[in-house]
Amino acid sequence: MQKSKKMLLIILAIILVIYIVFKGFLFFVYDLTKVQENTNVYNFIKSFNPEERITVKKTDLGKDYFTYDCLKIKDEFELYEENINSNFKVYILKDTNDKVVFNKIPSNETLNLILDMSKDNVLAYDLTKEFENNKINTTYKAYEYLISNANDDINIFSSINKIRKIQTINFIANSTFGNLTKLTLIDGDYDGYIWETYGVKEIFINDGEYSYTITIFSLDYSDEQIAHLISTIEFE
Repeated sequence: MQKSKKMLLIILAIILVIYIVFKGFLFFVYDLTKVQENTNVYNFIKSFNPEERITVKKTDLGKDYFTYDCLKIKDEFELYEENINSNFKVYILKDTNDKVVFNKIPSNETLNLILDMSKDNVLAYDLTKEFENNKINTTYKAYEYLISNANDDINIFSSINKIRKIQTINFIANSTFGNLTKLTLIDGDYDGYIWETYGVKEIFINDGEYSYTITIFSLDYSDEQIAHLISTIEFE
C-alpha cells in the first residue's frame, strides 16, 4: 500500500514537471512570436481604427463602361501596357494617370490561408472553430480578429490552449501585416475593403464566390475618388 502511494506521488511529480517544462517552452515560443514594438506590424495594429470605412452608394453605370471578366465599371481607364503571353495588362486612370491593375481571386482565399497557417505545426492552435463560433467568415473580419487579439496578455495561470492560440495569432499577424499601413472597410451597397501598402492602394470588392481587386499605384488617390470609382460597379 505504501509503495503504491509512493509510486503515485512519483508519477504525479513527473507529470507536474513535464507540465511546467512544456508550459515554460510555450512561454519561450510566445516571446519569439510576439509582435515587437517599433515594427511596421506593431504600428499598423496600433493605428488600426475599426470605424475607418467608406460607405458607397450605387450610381448609374451608363452606356460607356469598362469590363474586366464579369466586372463592369465606368470607363475611366486606358491601356498602358500589355503582356500578350500572360494576358497581363496595366491600365492608367484617365484623370490622374495613376497605374491600375485588375485581378480576380476566390473571395475567401486569404481567409483560408490564415486558417491553414493556424494548422501549420504541432504547437499551433487551429482557429477554425474559433472563427466559426465568432462568425468570422470574411477576410476583413479575420483581419479584425487578428488585430484585436495579437499580443493578448498571458501569464503563468493561462491555459496551455490560450498560450498556443495567442502565439499562433501573433505568428499569423507578423506574417500577414508586414507591409500593411492602413485597412479600411467598404460598406453600403458594396462589400469589401481597402488595404494600403507602400505606394499602393488595393481595393477588394466581393461578388459572392469571387473578389475583384483594383490595385492603384498611388497613395494620393483619395477615399472620395475611390468611392466615386467603384460606385458604378456591376457584376454580370
